[in-house]
Amino acid sequence: MPISDFLKTALVNHVTGATTYTPPTTLYAGLFSSMPAANGGGTELTIATAGKYTRFALAWAGMGSPRSLSGNVYFPSLGTGSDTAPSPWPTVVAVGIFDALSSGHMLAWEPLTTPRRLNTGDFLQFTSFNVSFAIA
Repeated sequence: MPISDFLKTALVNHVTGATTYTPPTTLYAGLFSSMPAANGGGTELTIATAGKYTRFALAWAGMGSPRSLSGNVYFPSLGTGSDTAPSPWPTVVAVGIFDALSSGHMLAWEPLTTPRRLNTGDFLQFTSFNVSFAIA
C-alpha cells in the first residue's frame, strides 16, 4: 500500500527529531473514482456524487506489520452491510486511508484489483482478511 507524501514527510521528521508526529486516534477508509497519487489528488466520492457516502472508521487487530482489520468495511457505511446505495455511484478505482472523517490528510491508498460500480441497491464490502496496512 503506497503512502502519501504527507505521511512520508511526517515520519521522516519524527524519526530525525525535527517534529513529533502524533498519530490519529481513528483512521478512516475512503473511496476514489479517479486514482490518487503520493501527493494527493484523485477524486474522492462525495455525498453529492454517491448518495449516503461517508468515510468508514477502521478498527485494527493486533500489532506489528502488516496490521489487519478487526472487522469488515462497508460502503454505504452503516457498519452492517444492511445499507445500500440509493442511486448509482461512480466507478470506484481505489481506496484510501485518511486521518479524519472529513477533510484531513490521505495517508495511504491502494488501487482496486477490479474497479467497482455500485448500482442502486448495491453495497461494497472489504472483508477484514483482505485489508492490511504495511510499509514496504
